Amino acid sequence: MKPARSNRSTTLATVLVQATDVTVPLPPAKALRQSFVVGVSNPKGFVIFTALLPQFVSLESGHVPMQLLLLGALAVTIGLLSDTMWALAAVRVRNWFTATPRRGEALGAAGGLSMIGLGVNLAIVNRPGFAGVL
Repeated sequence: MKPARSNRSTTLATVLVQATDVTVPLPPAKALRQSFVVGVSNPKGFVIFTALLPQFVSLESGHVPMQLLLLGALAVTIGLLSDTMWALAAVRVRNWFTATPRRGEALGAAGGLSMIGLGVNLAIVNRPGFAGVL
């Protein structure tokens, strides 16, 4: 906070961006291990596979366990490719926003305005007798 006191043109957003601009690279092995633990411990995947995969298995074709294994592997492959693309896109967007403090400030302002707009909308819509189109 010392730089903010000495320079009047420094905004709080700039100070926060500078204070949190510490990037500690995560070793790939540790990132992979953490991702695996999170994915395996998430029960949603088991529920989805249990509910969806049997619908696409043909009992007449035989080899039901092999069909389930192939469908599961296909779903995991598609998920992995999709998540990889989203991660790469997120890195590019983050790098673009953090390239200059002004972009970070604009992002913070847009987020703040969105929250204000959602709050105003919530206050208006929840009024008794409101029959608007929001």
